[in-house]
Amino acid sequence: MLIKSSFIVLALFFSLTTSCYSQEYPNRIVKMMAGYPAGSSVDLYGRAISSKLQENLKQPFIFENKVGAAGTVAAEATVRSVGDSYTLLNTASQIVINPFVQKLSFNTEKDLVPIAQTLSISYLLLTGPNFPASNLNELVDYVKKIRKN
Repeated sequence: MLIKSSFIVLALFFSLTTSCYSQEYPNRIVKMMAGYPAGSSVDLYGRAISSKLQENLKQPFIFENKVGAAGTVAAEATVRSVGDSYTLLNTASQIVINPFVQKLSFNTEKDLVPIAQTLSISYLLLTGPNFPASNLNELVDYVKKIRKN
């Protein structure tokens, strides 16, 4: 009798856990956070991603800016959210530098799991046509020259 009841309990357990794992993701609202202000590249691209995810997955994606400390405020809010994969962090590469320049209340490597690199951004240095430097070497020389004065 004990074996039979143990088998029933195990069968019930596996049937319940299988139904939990068979639920489709997402089955409710997903929050995507960015630690940068509205209009920034992280914000604009994150909104585009969340819009496409919402369209393809047929679930609402709420995009929220939690600005501050080079993305740390949003990262901390993501770490502190319930660990059910319904809060995503859209961030920039500063997230890996932050632990070296500021004290964090979380461990970036252990508390956050990377999903995908969605964008690579190159930075440009531009000037007006009358600026006395036309390349980086000339700019360095120009800055050294004016610092001496």
